[in-house]
Amino acid sequence: MLSEFGLFLGRKRNRYVVKNGNAKNEILSTDVEQLHILNPGVSLSTSALRLALSNQTLVVLGSRNGWPHGFVIPAKISGTIRAKREQFLAYHDFRGAVLAKKFASGKSFNQRNLLKLLWKNRVKTEPGLAEKMYKASEEVERLAREIDSIEGSSVDKIRTDVMNREARASKEYWDAVSNLFPPELKFPGRKTRGATDPVNAMLNFGYKAILFVECWKAVYYSGLDPYAGYLHADRPGKPSLALDLMEEFRQHVVDRVLFTIFSKKMLKIDEIMQFDEVKNQQRLSKQTIQVLIGEITGQLESEVAYGRNSGERCLMKNVIQNQSRALVSYLMNPSKEYDPFELAW
Repeated sequence: MLSEFGLFLGRKRNRYVVKNGNAKNEILSTDVEQLHILNPGVSLSTSALRLALSNQTLVVLGSRNGWPHGFVIPAKISGTIRAKREQFLAYHDFRGAVLAKKFASGKSFNQRNLLKLLWKNRVKTEPGLAEKMYKASEEVERLAREIDSIEGSSVDKIRTDVMNREARASKEYWDAVSNLFPPELKFPGRKTRGATDPVNAMLNFGYKAILFVECWKAVYYSGLDPYAGYLHADRPGKPSLALDLMEEFRQHVVDRVLFTIFSKKMLKIDEIMQFDEVKNQQRLSKQTIQVLIGEITGQLESEVAYGRNSGERCLMKNVIQNQSRALVSYLMNPSKEYDPFELAW
């Protein structure tokens, strides 16, 4: 991820050359999975861009507020056109309804699991706080099971009921975990658009700038359309399927990282935000962004329990790719059930 103002990305045969003033670093192109340009002050050569595309490397043009401005993608991708056709057809039959429920309940069950993990880690040291986590986990689980039990033959017939329960489960979750944030941050509850409080700004950056990109990439390279989802309603320009897939990973990849950042006091409270004179509002400081990038990227590079065998482990970033492939398998053959990633606790 290139986030320093003034960086230049060039090419030397099969290597990328990163220059920052007089400093220069060369990186073998085959060691790079994606180029994420976060700062508009970063420049790159067309030769470096061609090298990325020839290696099927996704180029992301990011932004300080999180959402990418766009992607530069290779002309040829893997996957079959049949998968995309089945993706569109599934919206109108039972497969779309099943997937909408799976994405929503997968998110809620992982909220339950993270609450249980927080309860387990605090039951002896902070029994009062642990009890709040446990009670919230029970209610979130109840709502997650309700989501799975909703009946309907298509997405449009069940979406309102699914989203209603998912929202209630999320409120229980955020009400409980809000106790983990320093009180001086005055966490107002979960907010998405236009949030300027430190906690929500950090969450939104983690989701949008890092996790979303991984999910978009996984969906795209699996041969599916990132903009045709099931749980998230259609809207021009809205990457609904990438957002659908992201739901089951938010808790482990981003939420858990934030809890660690605050518990280990990795950032000074008064240095999390800085004033943006151009937009006349608070935004994340450079230091905060660097910490988030480092910690969330590290989480993606870490191993997690994954698969039907309890001893099987996989890098988190590969789990996201595998889940996208599992989604393709289900669309092509519904007898192969789609099982959301489940956070071990």
